[in-house]
Amino acid sequence: MSDPGQNIHQIFSEAFKDYGPPFDRTPFFEVESAGLQEIRALLRHALSHQWRAYGERGLIHLDFIHNQGFNALATRSGDHELIAIFSGALRAIYQFWFFFMCDPLAMTHIGDPTNESADTAIAAAIRGGDLQPAMLQHPHDETRYVAAQNLALATCFVLANHEVGHIACCHPHYLQAVSPRRRVYEELPAVPRSNRAQKLRQAMELEADEYAGGVSFQCLHVIKGMLHGVGSLDTGYVWSAASTALFLMIHKQSGRGIEEASATHPAPVDRWLLSLEMLLKSERCKAFNPDPAQIAAGFQQVEAFWLRHALLGDGQALAGTAGAAGVGGASNAGAESILMNRRMSEAAARINVTLKGLRKIGPTLNAIGAHRVQAAALYRDDHRAAANEALAQQLKNGAVRREPAPAQTISDTADADPTTRVAGGS
Repeated sequence: MSDPGQNIHQIFSEAFKDYGPPFDRTPFFEVESAGLQEIRALLRHALSHQWRAYGERGLIHLDFIHNQGFNALATRSGDHELIAIFSGALRAIYQFWFFFMCDPLAMTHIGDPTNESADTAIAAAIRGGDLQPAMLQHPHDETRYVAAQNLALATCFVLANHEVGHIACCHPHYLQAVSPRRRVYEELPAVPRSNRAQKLRQAMELEADEYAGGVSFQCLHVIKGMLHGVGSLDTGYVWSAASTALFLMIHKQSGRGIEEASATHPAPVDRWLLSLEMLLKSERCKAFNPDPAQIAAGFQQVEAFWLRHALLGDGQALAGTAGAAGVGGASNAGAESILMNRRMSEAAARINVTLKGLRKIGPTLNAIGAHRVQAAALYRDDHRAAANEALAQQLKNGAVRREPAPAQTISDTADADPTTRVAGGS
């Protein structure tokens, strides 16, 4: 149990002290992303609507830590569940989308792209593995500028919900039980793992992607009225672009291609496909009528951008180059996206093989999950009401979004069998 004399902020600081101190604000976020506090408030608001985001001590506590790396962490300190997102990941996500909107061929249906031009030095930096280049470029068009902000926020939703997925699926709980020294689940661990540990890790990543797929899509519907610049776009289009960008940025850190697995993560295209499968299968997502054509278009826009600027690096380009897809989902004639080609059956086979890594520990995870869900039942209703009040207070004087979105019931708020640890989140 945690020390009753500590508040949650002290517990958070202690749990992640080896990675950096809590991160509050910098001039970059104060000016460029409408305020770090607002991002934090919206992410916490999204968590408050997910019944699987509640554990033994209530809602998972999410905050940021000051670390320039591109990473996120999930852990359990005593009976408190915690998520930490590195400030470097936040900065890289926002820089990417600002740069993306400077490309006159990217999402041409947003604002006026005719006066935009992408800085080749930034492309070269990203190509070389630097997701936080020293230079910072903004789109000239105001609509594209605001759209970049909100596509970045959507990407942060996917990242945060992926970490929620690890906790909801009890991955940190299991790892701590079998090895107490492994108290923090790192999204991008620096320490090499054994072959067996790598396979388990990849399977856990896919399970967290399953959770995040449908949940993130529904979160975006909840806050859609706040997403200035992209609020009029199809939600599936926004979700797809955000999740594709995140998977590619994470994988860029490993130096691998879009169809290649790293030691700790499945191939980006496999992760995207599994997230999409969960979205399309979810009954709750179906209530929002996801459009596969719009989802494909969002993927193709980001894929085309990475290929156009050779961001995957030398020797990592795809066999077929995708054109710049419009909002309707059609790419240039003769250009076949990886999303639509025959490699998809190969990706499905890889996913099935990877997920087998969880079979042996499935009963253990289910037992942990059953205990967690029963304990969480004491907290969900009270915490959800408090979270809505906190969001309204924090956003009351916000520069961009003055009122919280109307309360809606999204993924994981429905009643569920407390003895079942559902693999996906919706």
